[in-house]
Amino acid sequence: MKLLQAYFKDKIVFGGGAILNYVFLRSMNELPRFTFDLDSSWTKEVSSKRVFLKELLLFNKHLSESSNVLYVPVSRDRYISLYVVEYDAEKNHYPNILSLRYPVICRWSGEEFHKYVKRTSRIEVEYGILRKLRRVFEEALNVKSAKVDYVRFEISFGESFPVKTYRVELPFNLGTLDLNVTEIEYQLASKIAWRLGKDFGDNIEYVLHDLLKILLDLRLLKIVNRDKIEGYVEKILGKRLVELRDKIKDNLATLLHKGGLYWNSHHYMLIRKERTLDEIVDEVISLLL
Repeated sequence: MKLLQAYFKDKIVFGGGAILNYVFLRSMNELPRFTFDLDSSWTKEVSSKRVFLKELLLFNKHLSESSNVLYVPVSRDRYISLYVVEYDAEKNHYPNILSLRYPVICRWSGEEFHKYVKRTSRIEVEYGILRKLRRVFEEALNVKSAKVDYVRFEISFGESFPVKTYRVELPFNLGTLDLNVTEIEYQLASKIAWRLGKDFGDNIEYVLHDLLKILLDLRLLKIVNRDKIEGYVEKILGKRLVELRDKIKDNLATLLHKGGLYWNSHHYMLIRKERTLDEIVDEVISLLL
């Protein structure tokens, strides 16, 4: 994200769970829910996804020139490159969203390193080189058999949202950054209007996990402008927030009653150490309604 923002500047805007949890909730000393995708949108008018692919080829060239690409030898005359942007054909289903991925070395998740090399480059890692790499992995990561997994991210285009530039402190001692973000109040209002305040009828069990994620993101109500949220909800739906009150309460009651399976997921293990689901529901209702 930091590299994308620094390179593309005002062409790209970020939003979604990763931003809300790893940047803004963290700034409140609230524990994040785990989320593994990065959402963004393109601010300039484009005619097709090919425009993005050309831009991203140039971005990869920039990564290489700034020593942010990792070149790993796998034989005497071959290497693979990691930490570069790839087209994600597996996820690319929507005409106005370009799905991308970024292969990274991991401790526990993903595909074993030598299997990844064989699958992607159709060559075997030479045993002597693999043995040396395992020593490097053990020293750097404390595991002999490192894996390769993907950071997945999407760029949407063709829609415009209210944007604000926030001066944020990044996690992992990555410093501060002027980050272009879809305005937090608009993000929360969208979640309330299109999900939390919607009548799902008998289909509500299919969206309980979405409702849980939204509930946890709404902890941000402590620091945002409530009047702005109400204004955006009314703009999106043509209804005032107070008109959604009963349905929001009904949906959260169903979440409490039937959402235990999702709450016990590893995605929420940090939050469960300090808070119960009942406590978070009560807090969000008091802040929102």
